[in-house]
Amino acid sequence: MKLYPIKKISRQTWRNNPKSSGNSPRMTINEKFRKFHKENPHVYKNLLHLAIQMQLAGRKKIGMKFLYERLRWEYLLNSKYEHTDFELNNNFTSRYARMVTNNVPYLKELFITKSLRKE
Repeated sequence: MKLYPIKKISRQTWRNNPKSSGNSPRMTINEKFRKFHKENPHVYKNLLHLAIQMQLAGRKKIGMKFLYERLRWEYLLNSKYEHTDFELNNNFTSRYARMVTNNVPYLKELFITKSLRKE
């Protein structure tokens, strides 16, 4: 699988460390997600690519966590970086599922989404 390129990021970016990432300690998951997506648009592109592959293979339902784990595996296998240099936050899987289904309506049937909890 050909991946969109990743860039090395500090672990601190994920840890919501205000000194290193510019995040506020009180950022919501949605705010963290928007910041991460802006800095790492390749993650969405790769998840979209995987979702389309699964649909073309005839799959009717898949989970975003399944695609997320596949992407982690691909990044570790095909990257010059160690797994500690780039991390995918599990809290973002539901946001990516919604982003995919909102942007590409014909993939909506692939994912089951539940309502988000209030932050």
